[in-house]
Amino acid sequence: MRKKSLVLWLVVFCALALIMSMTAAAYAEDETETETEIDPDAWQVRTIATPVPGTAPSFVSAANGILAWTGAEPGGYSGMYVFDLVSGVNTAIPMALPGNYYNPSADGPWVVFQGRRAGGASDDLYLYDTGNGVLQQITHNSDPGDNNDWNPRLDDGRIVWEKDMTGPAARPGIYLYDVDTATTTCLLEGDGYRDPDLSGDYVVCTRPAETGGGSEIILYNLVTKEMRTIADGTKSNEDPRIDGGKVVWSSGDIWSASAPDVWFTYQIMLYDVATAATTALTNNAPGNTKPSVKEGIVAWKTEEPSAIMVHNTLTGFTGQLSGQGDTVQAPEVDEGGIAWCGTKGLYYAVPAAEAPRFPDVPADHPYATAIESMADLGIIEGYDSGDFGLQDPVTRQQFAKMIVLTMAVDNPAQFTPTLNDTYEFEDADSIETVEGQLYAYHYVAKAALTGLTKGYPDGTFRPLANITRQQVITMIVRAGSRVLAPPPSSWQGVLGYSNPEHGPRIRLAEYNGLLSGITGLRGTLANWDTTEKATRGEVAQMLYNLLGRLGKLSTAD
Repeated sequence: MRKKSLVLWLVVFCALALIMSMTAAAYAEDETETETEIDPDAWQVRTIATPVPGTAPSFVSAANGILAWTGAEPGGYSGMYVFDLVSGVNTAIPMALPGNYYNPSADGPWVVFQGRRAGGASDDLYLYDTGNGVLQQITHNSDPGDNNDWNPRLDDGRIVWEKDMTGPAARPGIYLYDVDTATTTCLLEGDGYRDPDLSGDYVVCTRPAETGGGSEIILYNLVTKEMRTIADGTKSNEDPRIDGGKVVWSSGDIWSASAPDVWFTYQIMLYDVATAATTALTNNAPGNTKPSVKEGIVAWKTEEPSAIMVHNTLTGFTGQLSGQGDTVQAPEVDEGGIAWCGTKGLYYAVPAAEAPRFPDVPADHPYATAIESMADLGIIEGYDSGDFGLQDPVTRQQFAKMIVLTMAVDNPAQFTPTLNDTYEFEDADSIETVEGQLYAYHYVAKAALTGLTKGYPDGTFRPLANITRQQVITMIVRAGSRVLAPPPSSWQGVLGYSNPEHGPRIRLAEYNGLLSGITGLRGTLANWDTTEKATRGEVAQMLYNLLGRLGKLSTAD
């Protein structure tokens, strides 16, 4: 459940009534969203521009709030990365040597992937712990006869993969590795077993049919050692995935030289382990491939159009997620949503009923409560894309509007702007204005008239310049001056206060909690450079803190 801010309703009603009656189109921001009934089968898609410039995403796996993804790099190599959906931080998995590293599978704190280091002849498997940053190599193809380790899948601290081996003592097949015990077991011996996945007591994989050129789907019980064929070799059955007693795969016509374009015949199949019933989830011909399943949600990609499809096994709903105008790659369903990648970036969709107001602000983001509260009050809004823009800088005229609207909640009579508010900065003509509408100029004027801003010594305001963190701090200290307590002379926080103009106000703000919740370097306020540009996320948090200090907010679940 999202946290909501409970405002002193009498004050807010008066403030918002005045503001809403006079505010026209907001400069550089969108209109406030209208509350509507949420479609239980609707999804909200978050678009994440490729975190590493110059790379092209090709694989992605999701788990525990992270996206593990492969980025093709200039020079013919590819790297592995972990993108944190909450913090927005992208981390490169440190490889000792460059090479082609790809095909990740994430679960819990771990990411397993395959790759061939530069100069190597075969693929090995690597395991990365996102919690402590430790990377280990779990297969070594320098061993005699051991060639390639492919298609790793991770579940509950266990990894399955297919091993390619040659030689008189070779045992190719499907292998299982236990992360806790660091032990390896051969589950299914034979060079035909491919593309495994596991969940609970079961492993699923493919195996070529004895005749005809088709392939089977094999279900193997880890406890009883029983093996059963759940899709016979009369079709080409590929890409099996399993979760919670549900198996999905793609099934299409068998390839032949006379009919090479059989991809359009592929359909998505669903098998229930408990009932042994098989159901076709699709019956059309756009080329349905690469399915994934988790907690009753099935997702797959289509070729025409290039898009992600989703099926809810509980409601029976099947629909298309937006392709975002991109060529999509194989999706993966995790506990929270659906991840996929395209040539333009990464994508993560969550059920609309569980989605935050802004796709790029997850519910557990450090600034989420502040952003939701400021949006509820109409103080900060989003972009046309629906995103909030956590890391985007804020211009000085934008912040003037934000702080004036914030203070209008506290004292509407003093801070509510009107069309009659004027203030002649030297560069007043450069402040955005629209005849007959409440616009940027009037908010800047109100901020100046009430002493929230003083501009620069040369008499300019510089409305389009990005505001710095220390400038924001100075303005919120002015705004909250009547309720701020001076720190004891011996008190020392974690920030620096040497700037003669802003330093004392930074110290005052830190002491009074106006900077609480700000996540600087490594998640703390320490080493947070106050001379840098303020971001929209930081501004929302500081204004939220200001309202709290003024006694205008209380929070509840």
